[in-house]
Amino acid sequence: MLMFINGPVCNISNDDICLNCFDCQRQGTMAESGKRKYIVGVDFGTTYSGYGYATEKDLMTDSFTYCTAEWKGTNLWSKKAPTSILMDENKQCVAFGYEADSQYLNLLAEDEHTGYYYFKQFKQVLYNQILASTTKVSDATGKEMKAIDVFSQAIQFFKCHMQKQVKQTNEIDLKDDELYFVLTVPSTKGDAAETFMKDAAKQAGLQVENFCIAEEPIVSSMFCLGLRTTRIQNRFDATVKSGMKYMVIDLGGAYTDITVHQIQLNGTIQEVVPHGGGPWGGTSVDDRFITLLEDIFGETVMTRFKTEQLEDYNDLCRHFESRKRMVKLNQETDVDISMPGSFIVLLKEIKNRSIKEAATQADLGEDNIRCSGQKLLIPAKCFRRLFEQTLISLITSIRKILSNAKLSDLKTMIMVGGFSECELVMNAVKDEFGGNSMKIITPAEACLAVVKGAVLYGHSKITTTTKIPGLEHFTTSARPPVSCMKDSFEDRFANMTTSEVYTKNPDQQGLLLVINYEFTGSCDQRTGSKKDVNDLKCFFEKINYKVLHNEEDMTREELKQYLEDIKNNSLKKDSHKYHSFYCVIMSHGNETGFATTDGLISPEEIVKFFRNNAVAEFIGKPKVFFFDMCRGSDTHQKYMQIASDSGPADLANASVWPPSVFLPNECDILVAFATTPGYKSFLKIRGTWTGSWFIQAFLAVAEGNLQKDLEEILKIVRRELSSNPTYELEGKRCMMPNSETKTTKDIYL
Repeated sequence: MLMFINGPVCNISNDDICLNCFDCQRQGTMAESGKRKYIVGVDFGTTYSGYGYATEKDLMTDSFTYCTAEWKGTNLWSKKAPTSILMDENKQCVAFGYEADSQYLNLLAEDEHTGYYYFKQFKQVLYNQILASTTKVSDATGKEMKAIDVFSQAIQFFKCHMQKQVKQTNEIDLKDDELYFVLTVPSTKGDAAETFMKDAAKQAGLQVENFCIAEEPIVSSMFCLGLRTTRIQNRFDATVKSGMKYMVIDLGGAYTDITVHQIQLNGTIQEVVPHGGGPWGGTSVDDRFITLLEDIFGETVMTRFKTEQLEDYNDLCRHFESRKRMVKLNQETDVDISMPGSFIVLLKEIKNRSIKEAATQADLGEDNIRCSGQKLLIPAKCFRRLFEQTLISLITSIRKILSNAKLSDLKTMIMVGGFSECELVMNAVKDEFGGNSMKIITPAEACLAVVKGAVLYGHSKITTTTKIPGLEHFTTSARPPVSCMKDSFEDRFANMTTSEVYTKNPDQQGLLLVINYEFTGSCDQRTGSKKDVNDLKCFFEKINYKVLHNEEDMTREELKQYLEDIKNNSLKKDSHKYHSFYCVIMSHGNETGFATTDGLISPEEIVKFFRNNAVAEFIGKPKVFFFDMCRGSDTHQKYMQIASDSGPADLANASVWPPSVFLPNECDILVAFATTPGYKSFLKIRGTWTGSWFIQAFLAVAEGNLQKDLEEILKIVRRELSSNPTYELEGKRCMMPNSETKTTKDIYL
């Protein structure tokens, strides 16, 4: 899953997002967006649905604002309405939300409902893996209708409702082509839900250029980018920043989605590990409450109550919803549930019992449920038990995802969705995963995360420039274009264990040492090499590395003393502060070594300073060396590939070495060279991008692939430098880096 937020080069598909792309601005590929003024995000929820909207101007400021629909319930106003729709015999929408519930109840009371269709919680059909335009859904009385007809009418209703609201509040008559809709769908296998929603939107009269479809986890993540919850003196800083990983736990009505995303330094958002979740939303607790009532009063009573007194049944469910959100983890007082008068009459008619008598006679084990008047008094312990299985499933799923070694440095969880506002759920997650540097956030109006995120998503689709508050855009000098940047990421390390990855504790940094020989004023001056230093510093600091750099060119002995000081004062004395050590050395060189101000020194001499016998305190941690230098006078040539019948070597019988308590002296070291022995390396001093071919290619690839391990990144760098036309001299010359590794685990930046 890949979503483009910001970047210097646009080479992306229609499924990606480009906000600040220079190429798109220059070419005016989205010039038609000037017609549109309002972006509308629609959230079809299992239990409740709603929409929000904003003008393009609203979203161009540091503090963007939204408008959300207001829905009138029985005794309250809310920002979402029940996912209910009433349709007439011609399959046209009569009412939606609370109004649909109310009108259907009136029709039911007058026995005039037979000519109408009344659908509740119709979103559930989107989870159907074989969803198609012919798929049908059943209404409250069992009558069937094509699901696409139901959704198209709901979309049309939202459009008209929004236009009416804007006219009432702003006295503006909005035309259809001034609206851009983002219709959200759940994340499911395949694209059936997306295709279905596209067809429903077209049937509702929306033009293709005036809407898009977005998955709920993506827009929830988009919402999180705008959060500002970190207090710094008198202001609040962004919650999510470039380079960091964050978990989004979207607790909806029927389902919970758990995703881990990371903002790559080139502006993309990528899924770090496969998403998880399941049917552990708020309705799973509602179902157990109804089961409890059936245990107390009988299944027949509850079935007839729902059928004959639907309005009171809905009120009872909403009353439970309010109690569900308020119950606390350590609460000792009973939770009271007011039973409607019609229920008491029905119970007396069927069972000839009062609610007190029914509660007393119910066999509920240790649970002593009492009554006071019309109120059912449920012990707090019993009430919390309604959440038990849901919370166990939720915690287990989160724990399973966190066990992935790639998330050892995850520090932030963000809980969104209506069910996340339940105190019991919030406390359960915080008690289980809080502490140890883990920050768990439930933002204000978490129930509107999908709505607000959809608006941001739509804005990014139709504008050429967007400023998202709280999102630190990574700005740097232009990078060379690389073909790998927009590859979709499929996690090949889903089952990776901690024994296969070098550990990064959340309170540790990486350490980068940069040594650059510029030879200023000499005939061998390495013009432009300072840019590589600055870019390396900027990149590594963004991903939480401490950067050390000696700005003066050094003699051989000065260099050795400098490395000795680094070894003693950083890797030995402060080894507990760092999870890894990177050393980048840039200079002239040949087959023997790289140049200092008074002679050559071999890469082996540099590595020797940091072997295990020299830095025992750093045993088991990766030491990575990049040598950007010529290693000869030849230049790599490109040759035409000739087909061969020979296949790859058979490695099926490769040895698997057992783990050892003792580590060899050369262990945990990776050395990468800009080029192979005997060949030149190159530095570009003018053009759209400048700097060392090797360093700039590494940064261009790494910025968009932080979820890949270092050897995978270096493999891509080799592919880019050997085959990308960007790196060519006189049409056929190229460069081939190589690396030597003695690591035993995967290294992640």
